[in-house]
Amino acid sequence: MHKGILFQIMSLMLFLAFLTLLHSISPVRSEGNLLVVSNDELADFQTIQEAVNAAASGDQIYVKAGIYFEHVMVNKTVFLIGENPSNTVIDGSNNGDAVTVTADNVSMTQLTLQNGYCGVTATEAHGMICTNNVVKNNIFGIYLRQCSTISFADNLIEHNQHGIWFVHLRQCYMRRNNFMSNSFNFEPEVIDIDYYALEEYVHDIDMSNSVDGKPIYYIVNEQDIEVPSNAGFVAIVNSSQIVAENLNLRNNAMGVFLVNTNDSLIRNVRVGDSENAGIALTHSERNLILNNVIDNCSWGIVPWEWTVDNTISNNTLRGNDFFGVVLHGSECIRNRVSDNFFVDNSFGVHLGGDCYYNIVERNLLENNTIGLSTDLNRENTFRENTVVGSDRGFYLYYTQDNCIYRNNFINNREQVFVQEFAKDSWDNGYEGNYWSDYIGVDADSDGIGDSSYTIDASNNDRYPLMGVFNPFCAGTWSNVTYYVDIISNSTISGFTFNVCDKMVSFNVTGSSSSAGFCRVTVPDALLSGPYKVWIGTTQSEPITISNGTCNSFYFTYNHSIQNVTIRGTEAIPELAANMALSFILLTMSIFIFSKKMISREFRSRPCHEKQR
Repeated sequence: MHKGILFQIMSLMLFLAFLTLLHSISPVRSEGNLLVVSNDELADFQTIQEAVNAAASGDQIYVKAGIYFEHVMVNKTVFLIGENPSNTVIDGSNNGDAVTVTADNVSMTQLTLQNGYCGVTATEAHGMICTNNVVKNNIFGIYLRQCSTISFADNLIEHNQHGIWFVHLRQCYMRRNNFMSNSFNFEPEVIDIDYYALEEYVHDIDMSNSVDGKPIYYIVNEQDIEVPSNAGFVAIVNSSQIVAENLNLRNNAMGVFLVNTNDSLIRNVRVGDSENAGIALTHSERNLILNNVIDNCSWGIVPWEWTVDNTISNNTLRGNDFFGVVLHGSECIRNRVSDNFFVDNSFGVHLGGDCYYNIVERNLLENNTIGLSTDLNRENTFRENTVVGSDRGFYLYYTQDNCIYRNNFINNREQVFVQEFAKDSWDNGYEGNYWSDYIGVDADSDGIGDSSYTIDASNNDRYPLMGVFNPFCAGTWSNVTYYVDIISNSTISGFTFNVCDKMVSFNVTGSSSSAGFCRVTVPDALLSGPYKVWIGTTQSEPITISNGTCNSFYFTYNHSIQNVTIRGTEAIPELAANMALSFILLTMSIFIFSKKMISREFRSRPCHEKQR
């Protein structure tokens, strides 16, 4: 027995013992025998599998330098020790796993695991320790399923299709692992639609681990912190008030993953080429997902199972294989998907089973295979979206009581496709949707078609719009955002709301000499009347419709380049000030009146009562 070999083994044993003590991992160890594997024909073991088969629990198997074309099955508690990872290689020959672990408390170090379906795979194996290995050129570098108390340190995982993938894993400890040039570097626990346990997301993975040279931030049980801008992967678990912004994340299972995390902000993050989702969240509430760009992922943004009151707004989702945004699962409720841009995805927005009370509004969906989609759910709202150039504008399957209105369905090959059954509402009681293939007329000049738009026997838009619906943001006051809505067959541009001038202004253009119309709806709380409407320099006499909170003005014109202005008498700051003044005056009046009543009552009392 060579002293050098014994020294390496003793050093390794000390290191592993320290690692075990440090991280509360308690594998079964014994003073086992040493078995040596070598390509030498005179060696006791010429294959690693022979040594494993001959080993007893607790034995050390020392593998001398060489290439071993094997599929090693480790079904005993052994130490598997290579001479040096640069020249001690287990090669799976591209037709199986290099190493499969099924026993508890197995250790592997100083090996290269290559050319397998998996470099190393473990199922229901606990207490495994892997240190100082090279894992390369496999389909899955490391694949772990239903394991626990796993430690990985100082490994290089490179040029695999999947760097590391773990499913139903508990208590994973990782330090100084480097994931380089894998198609998908880091793939922790994916969302399981049938099972959830927070413990499977709680791991000790610090920023010493990296993907393509950028640190992994796996945040657990934290609050009020900001993710550094050099992140390569971000997971936020059981935390609150975390900020992740201005990041560029690529080539992982997900870019950002939120689990049981609330009141956090994900903003200005670019995620590309992810195996699963750009941004995923589960069992999380009141998070803001804003101004992100997700492209070339399988799924874009995914709130899944027990996600409540999250806002997904002003994001760009481009070229994702399946969904731009998908909400799915039990208690996926009261989320808002607004003001996003979807282009060239298979599905733009999809609301899946048991998903209700969500709002999808003011999104632009262009050239997706299916623009909007919903199945097996109820009582969601789809409004003010524009769906253009899709194979199917809206797909519905077994839905009911969804409210769908003020959307624009423009030049989709099939505007709506209902499979099996759907019974939803296609208007809000007075306004429906714009359909580019609607052929009805508007004889009463209110911007609403006089006949319904038929989808199928159970679904009709009773109030189809005669022009495209355009919601324009006028501004935000006291945390309330106000919109001016314009239905028109003209192109609308240059919208402004001038508080000082008490005026809404915009331009209309269209084919020369053709007739144009606008139906403009202005909230009373934004601009109060009486009103005057001007088209260019000519004052118009519009048809005015009021519902108590808004005023709608319908007017026509001949197309050219026209400027439209609507002037009121009071704008919102004045209205707010006048309301405040009225409140003050009312309060003072009540106070003065009450004081007078008290004084009058005092004067009316007998003298002996006044002296008490």
